[in-house]
Amino acid sequence: MPLIYTGQETGMARELEFFEKDTPPDWTKNEWFGFYQTLNGLKHTQEALRAGNAGGEMVRYTTQSPKAYVFSRSKGSSEVLVLVNLSPESVELVYDSIAPAGEYTNLFTGEKEVVPTSLGEWGYCVLVK
Repeated sequence: MPLIYTGQETGMARELEFFEKDTPPDWTKNEWFGFYQTLNGLKHTQEALRAGNAGGEMVRYTTQSPKAYVFSRSKGSSEVLVLVNLSPESVELVYDSIAPAGEYTNLFTGEKEVVPTSLGEWGYCVLVK
């Protein structure tokens, strides 16, 4: 589930002051609005992402790159696969043992695609079945 800090969904790139009066962010829709709306929609439409026992089991896919984090949650016909590159360099996704496979739908583009074998700098991919 995405953890969204106050103002983050508006593209605010700083923390709000905690003990001092601070100017709130401009709450108008901007380029980040659709991104967070899509992530929040995913949480509410995928059975695999429900909380606790109602949700799906998480599977972590370990890779040879410590800079990549890949996991999935699935339950019934609902499956969400997330691939993240946590570095400013591109990474090849070479798995230590089991690897995710198959055709998914890219959450952000709506296009069908297979699991990528690499991610660009700070890259991410959210795939759903």
